[in-house]
Amino acid sequence: MSNSIELGDAFVEAYQTLAPEPLPDLWYFDLYQGLNALFYYERWLEGYHDAGLTHLTIEDAGGRLRTFLRRMLDERL
Repeated sequence: MSNSIELGDAFVEAYQTLAPEPLPDLWYFDLYQGLNALFYYERWLEGYHDAGLTHLTIEDAGGRLRTFLRRMLDERL
C-alpha cells in the first residue's frame, strides 16, 4: 500500500478522526492541483528518484495521477 491512493485515503481518514474540527471539502483544490500535475509529474519523478524512490516509474506515476483525477471527477459528476 505504500505510495498509493489508498495510503493517502488512510492518512486523511486518520487525520479527520483526530482533528478537532472536520476538514473542509476542498475537492476543487485537489482537482486543480491534479490537473496541473499532469504537465509536470515526469519532472517531479526525477526528484523522487533522487530521494531513493526508484521503484516508481513514469507509467506508475501517470497511472496513479489519472486514477486520482478520475475518482475525483466520478465523485463530483
